[in-house]
Amino acid sequence: MSDKSHLLEPRYNQQILIAEKHLQTKAKGKGTKINKERIGYLVEIGAQCPICGIRFEGGNHNTEHIFPSGLGGENKNHNKIQMCVACNSARNQILQLLGHPPWYDRYPENFEHVKKVLIWCLITVEDGIHSGKQVPEIHDKFMQYRTGGQEFPNKPTKSFGPASTWVVGDNPNYLHNHSPNNRTQSGKAPTTSLTLSVFDWIFGYKSKAKTPPSKNLRKTTDERAKAESEPKVERAKAESEPKVERKLFTNLIRDLIGEDSIYLQELGKRIAVHQKENGMGDTTTKTFLKSYGFGSKTGLLKAIQMTLAGEVVYNRESQSPKIGLSTHPITKFVNTHSGLRLPREPQAFSDILVWLSTSMQDFENHIECREAIREANLLAKSPVPLLLGLYKVFNEDQEYLEASKIIVTIKPHQVCEKYLEYYSNNKISGMDPAPATSEIKEGLTKYMNAAISHLSAADEVA
Repeated sequence: MSDKSHLLEPRYNQQILIAEKHLQTKAKGKGTKINKERIGYLVEIGAQCPICGIRFEGGNHNTEHIFPSGLGGENKNHNKIQMCVACNSARNQILQLLGHPPWYDRYPENFEHVKKVLIWCLITVEDGIHSGKQVPEIHDKFMQYRTGGQEFPNKPTKSFGPASTWVVGDNPNYLHNHSPNNRTQSGKAPTTSLTLSVFDWIFGYKSKAKTPPSKNLRKTTDERAKAESEPKVERAKAESEPKVERKLFTNLIRDLIGEDSIYLQELGKRIAVHQKENGMGDTTTKTFLKSYGFGSKTGLLKAIQMTLAGEVVYNRESQSPKIGLSTHPITKFVNTHSGLRLPREPQAFSDILVWLSTSMQDFENHIECREAIREANLLAKSPVPLLLGLYKVFNEDQEYLEASKIIVTIKPHQVCEKYLEYYSNNKISGMDPAPATSEIKEGLTKYMNAAISHLSAADEVA
């Protein structure tokens, strides 16, 4: 296969820019392992390497940084994944193709090679090891280091994705796990994964094995007839509580959305590509939803809300809603539709505080401030609950001018601390009955700590 890394550069443009800045500034990378409890859980349940399918036993595995820390990858759970020692070592050997660290000594002469290595490291985890063939120069070296150039005898069936996507007690969730019956040594052709990358199709990488879609994806004629004969009440209940293929649906939607927020229309296009790859003649969204057990009256947005309510962030300001995967959990009375009603993501709250610290003094009253926030499109929902909650912290009578005098004179992270202190000791006003402070303290503490972390990260960049 010819090298297609240049076609993948737009997809990984943000990571390439981070790597370039890392090399330009001669920064140093750092990395730590996934914590012992979680690693112990992987060993206990017999989890496998997501690259080669080897079972984790004893100390035959390490934590790998998907975006290499030596090129600027973050030392956070979203960038950590557990691999067997052999695959981890082979990936490290790939990095040594750049020469001995520090790699900034060879910048910018080596940057074209850096980009290829980085793209290969990212795509082989995100889209599965097979996708590395799109960067053949790097992929062939990896396979040579790892197996002597031979294909892996097994495929992962019980692997976990990035550490941010699972907790102790979860089932294996790696998006490119194969069916336990589809090992290459069995002599049977492997079935096409439900989570085949959209980019495989775009850039021409297709599996040689062509198999019909899983029987579980389509309802039989008898099942459809039975559904039509059910009483309307039962059908409505079934639509509100979908159970058929729920896990497959949520995993696939997470994969198709990816890391960045996208318009619902774009998600629909990606779904159509997925259906075409898996041999489904009808590529409409309605058919897609039916194949996972949703009722005929359930649209795509509703299906996502029903199954991923706590994981997806919505921006409904445009006619076509924009959706993205959340990085912070929903906490009752903190970032929900009741209680403090803070923004869904702590970063949005920290962004508002930074804006208020520099702009709040420009307005004479609450109404002017509120409208300015709306015009600046700083929040997807009404800013009123957030503002009134802030006023209360600094002025019991919720007077705008008195509160603003304090907010503009202290740092945003101090506002977070005072907000946490106030609502950890005082009940939320305006709710009948008001929730006990103990109900929100733990969730609010995590929320504010996350907001402070975003503020600290922004200060470091500045």
